[in-house]
Amino acid sequence: MDIERRLLDYFAPFRRTAWLPLVLEQDGPAWASKFGGAAFLPEGESHPICPNCGRPLQLLLQLDVANLPEPQCWGADGLVQLFDCTNVDAKCESKCQAFAPGSRSVVARRVAADTPGGASSASIEHALAPKHIVEWSFADDYPDFEEPVSRQFGEQLTVDEFYAWIDNGLTLVGEKLGGWPAWVQGADRPPCPKCSRGMEAIFQIDSNDLVDLMWGDVGVAHLFQCGEHPDELAFTWECH
Repeated sequence: MDIERRLLDYFAPFRRTAWLPLVLEQDGPAWASKFGGAAFLPEGESHPICPNCGRPLQLLLQLDVANLPEPQCWGADGLVQLFDCTNVDAKCESKCQAFAPGSRSVVARRVAADTPGGASSASIEHALAPKHIVEWSFADDYPDFEEPVSRQFGEQLTVDEFYAWIDNGLTLVGEKLGGWPAWVQGADRPPCPKCSRGMEAIFQIDSNDLVDLMWGDVGVAHLFQCGEHPDELAFTWECH
């Protein structure tokens, strides 16, 4: 049995399904899963503004939960939205500590199902190319070696297996819904403000992939959700 097969056998009890977005290179309807494009705004609500530079925030991600795979895992229905300021000139990223939970230049929120409203008409400077998520494929995903459970099982590996694990990894990179987060610096889950439990990463956005942004020095960003309180969301990123 080769090393990769043995590693998969070791971690089989922790296998999760990750859902990979398939996109059209265009904007979708106001209430649709997408990267970039025109965000859905509830009736009477203005587009979110960065408190540092005063410009409209970019819509990074929007998820129509009811039409996701296994919607009960992500809150059953409604709309999950992630906005961020990408204004480099005003240094909003560093001044607002956009990499940390609760940053002033980030809005991560849920919009209730059947909320009246429509597409935002805000003019976004250097807007991301919109991508309409129209389908999902799936793949097996395994815990990153920074996960506590991985370190426990790592003690059972031979030297060759250990270095094969470190070199190749078993955790999927790129954009994905669910699965295991690909950590850059360490397994760091923000606590839920309501119950203090560590949140689970529900969506991963890699550097320069479907979203044409780089998180610091080729980092990875994660959108988190509390399993007990699905309205509680947080956004962080780590880099090398």
